[in-house]
Amino acid sequence: MARWLSLFAEYDFRIEYKPGRLNVVADPLSRRSDYDVKTADVNRIGVESVSAPSSSLIDDVKAAYASDADAKQLLSYSSAPSDEARRKLAPHLRARAHRNRVHEGLLLYSAVDDDVIRIVVPNNYDLRMRIMYEYHDAPTAGHPGRGKTYVLLTCDFYWNHQYKWVRKYVRTFLRGVSTREACCVFAGSASITSDIVGVLAVHLYGLWLWSSA
Repeated sequence: MARWLSLFAEYDFRIEYKPGRLNVVADPLSRRSDYDVKTADVNRIGVESVSAPSSSLIDDVKAAYASDADAKQLLSYSSAPSDEARRKLAPHLRARAHRNRVHEGLLLYSAVDDDVIRIVVPNNYDLRMRIMYEYHDAPTAGHPGRGKTYVLLTCDFYWNHQYKWVRKYVRTFLRGVSTREACCVFAGSASITSDIVGVLAVHLYGLWLWSSA
C-alpha cells in the first residue's frame, strides 16, 4: 500500500465516483480473466469435467425444466420473445426475462450483456445437490471451500440464492468431517522414525503430517 501511495503522490489527479452502470468503458485489467466472454462455451459442454458439465447432467437439467413452472415460462418466452409474451409472465419473472435465452433446449442466463453465459438450473433439490457435489466433493473438485466453490459454480450454472446454497452445503460438509473425526479412531503406524532433534508425526484427519517437536 505504501508503495502505491508513493507512486500516486507523483501525479496531480482527482478521484470521482462513477456508478457501474455508467462505467461502460471499464478498465480490462480490473476484470477477472475467468469471467471473460466465451462464445463457444455452450458448444463445449461435456468435453471437460468440472469446467464443463457432462452431457448426462445437461440432459437431466433439460428434463427437470418440465417440473419447474418458472423455468417453463422463461423457456416459452425466451423461445419467442414479444411484449405480449412478456405480459403473460409471472410478475416476479418479468424484470429478468430479458437476461435469458434458449440454446438447444437449455435455458441460459446472463446478468449483463457481456457477462458469462450460465445454464439455468430448475428448482429441483436432488439436481442442485448433485451439481454441488460435482463442484465441491468430487475428486476433480478437491473441496475448494466456500468462496472458490461459488466462483466455479457460477461460471457454469445459475439459480436463485446460489451463495446461500454453497454456504450451507460447505458448512454441512465441514460439520460432517468434524463428526467423523470425533467418533473415529485411526490405526496407528507400525513404526515411526524421527531424528532426535527433528520432527514428530502428528495424526490429522487420517493423514500423517509433520510438525516441529
